[in-house]
Amino acid sequence: MCNCDFRLVTFNYSREFQGMKSPAKARKDKEKVIDEVWTDERIKEFLGTITPSQAGTKFPGDHDFYVLLRAYQAMRLEDFEKFLGYFKDDGGNLEARNGRDQTLKSFIRSHRKSQPFIDALDSAIAN
Repeated sequence: MCNCDFRLVTFNYSREFQGMKSPAKARKDKEKVIDEVWTDERIKEFLGTITPSQAGTKFPGDHDFYVLLRAYQAMRLEDFEKFLGYFKDDGGNLEARNGRDQTLKSFIRSHRKSQPFIDALDSAIAN
């Protein structure tokens, strides 16, 4: 048992800070960029994606799964299609699996706008 003496200290913030202005809102440092055109060099940079980790332990599954997932999350469809070609030429596994034994196709199937990306994966696997 702890022989600690805890005392609850309360403040009446409405009286304490009466007359003070609310803190200024932080301004944005960067503007949101939509439909940015990606160069081939920038697309190829995703080939060097590292496997994410938590508390120093890498996520389970194939490294290639996380490379594909990161590209899917970051790229427009046209850029993703180019990436798949580079990825395949580099020896990447288009059917890599995560720790739950899911391929990227099965992982993203429930996403509302994933069908064009699934079609691109199917096309890349078939070629």
